[in-house]
Amino acid sequence: MFIVYEGLDNTGKTTQANILAEGLRNLYEDDHVVLLKEPGGSLLSQHMRRLIASNPEMAPRVQGALFTAGMYNTYIEIIQPALNKGKIVILDRYVASTYAYQVWANSLFEFIPLVAKLPEPDLWFYTYNDGDIIKRRDISEDMDEVGRWYERLQDKVKQAYTHMFIQSDSQMILEGVPTFVDHKLVRLNVNDTLEHNCTKAFKEAKDRYEKMGIGYIQRSDV
Repeated sequence: MFIVYEGLDNTGKTTQANILAEGLRNLYEDDHVVLLKEPGGSLLSQHMRRLIASNPEMAPRVQGALFTAGMYNTYIEIIQPALNKGKIVILDRYVASTYAYQVWANSLFEFIPLVAKLPEPDLWFYTYNDGDIIKRRDISEDMDEVGRWYERLQDKVKQAYTHMFIQSDSQMILEGVPTFVDHKLVRLNVNDTLEHNCTKAFKEAKDRYEKMGIGYIQRSDV
């Protein structure tokens, strides 16, 4: 089963993904659950991450190309083989981040055909906040400068996420950006307690995985 966490910066994606992975590993075997973060899920993607972090004002088109190449590599080299073995893969950020940050916020619509070819996950977890954007964390991370550069585009990024995961109607049509408001989506409001959201996510993931049964269908190459 392929699970993806998406949402604005600092809405708890990474924390919740780690807790879900730990819970599922306690339930199944340790090596049955694969936890990844993009960019950086594969060796090539880690190199891409370092390149972007070292140059936060890199041209958006170049940055988007690196993000996308790394994401493809992670899917082909790690995610797809794990899914074909019936494992659970939990990924922190995926194609929705490209739609939000590169396609919509930076008007790079030429990336749509590329990211649209990547398979959708079996389950989306969307972390969001009803109020103001959450404050940036006090700890230093390699992508913090990139995040600060993108803060000027937060209104457009938030608009894209709202379109994809909250409100898909005629007033929120964004050119070329898909919506994921369907049975594969579970919303996690950070105004609820962490325990509530993690319990909700664990139950949803466990129930859906067990409904799939042992015979997980192998995915074809991207």
